[in-house]
Parts: sequence; C-alpha cells; structure tokens
Amino acid sequence: MPQSSTIDFQDIIFIDCHGSHIREDVIKALNTECLEIIKIPSGITSVLQPPDVSVNKPFKSGIRQKWDEWISDGKKEFTINRNYKKVSYELICKWVSEVWKEINQDLLIKSFKATGLILNSDGSENNKMSTRLQAIIENHIDDIIIDESEENDILSSEELDLDNMIENEISEEISNDEISDKISDEL
Repeated sequence: MPQSSTIDFQDIIFIDCHGSHIREDVIKALNTECLEIIKIPSGITSVLQPPDVSVNKPFKSGIRQKWDEWISDGKKEFTINRNYKKVSYELICKWVSEVWKEINQDLLIKSFKATGLILNSDGSENNKMSTRLQAIIENHIDDIIIDESEENDILSSEELDLDNMIENEISEEISNDEISDKISDEL
C-alpha cells in the first residue's frame, strides 16, 4: 500500500469592506491556523471577485430576459388592485437554473484568472490578470492582508481613510470605460 503524503494548503477568504465583514468578532471567528484573511478595499471588488469580473452581467441579463418574456407573454394573474401577482419562487428558480446553464464555463474560469486567484505562482500567467488589477499591484497597494496583529484596528478611521484613498487613486488613474473594454478584450 503506498504511503500517503500530506500537503499543507492555505485556505484564503476574501472579504470586502462591508461593516459586517470587518467587525472584530467576525475576524476573530474566521482567524484560524490555516486561514488567511484578505480584505478587498472598497472600490476594487469589481476586479477581485470573479462573479463581478465576468459572470454577473450575462447572468443578470439572462434573468432580465426571462422576466421580459414572462411579463410580455400575457399569462399573468392580477391582484385585487390590478397589480401583477409576483413571479412564483418556483419559476424564479427555474429561470436561475436555465440561465446558469447558459453561462460559458470558460468565462467563469477566465474570471478567476483575471482576478489573479488561480495564476501560476511563478508569474508566468500574470498577463491574464485584468489591467486594473495589474495597475493596483504595480502601484504597490498590497496592505490588504489582515493578520492577528491588526485585528484590534479593523474598524479604525485610519483604515477606512486608507480604503478611501486607495479607491480615489484607482479612480483617478484608470477610467471605468477603459477598464471594462480591456477586461472584456482579455476575457
């Protein structure tokens, strides 16, 4: 029987700056030996969260199309006040399932590469990151890892000011239209 070997994996959780995510008790609950917590500064979740990079737009468009078809098919029921009755949860679940099946799996994989979450550690795939993420890295905005020594300062005004400063710097350096075009081209 072959010997089993163990591989140490580092689990990483990415959190955005929503107040409920960066509370001290939440950070302490998440902080374990094998868990690295990385805080995504406000204003850049659109380049660091794979669904925001590629999947949300076609998914939401697909759901909107299903809604438009439902609203125009003429088979709706009305309330006493002549308002449309809500779409059933069953039908919404059906829409979600149908639209999700239409999402290109390659698009989802490319979104993880664009966020830098599944790149080779040797840097050979860094060109697959979105240009906005590359700009963030090049500008040395790397103070987003939360370690135990920072836990007590999570909600400090200095940290929130830093997030605002980062967001403003990114906004000044890169226009949103340019980013969207480049990300679309890359994906």
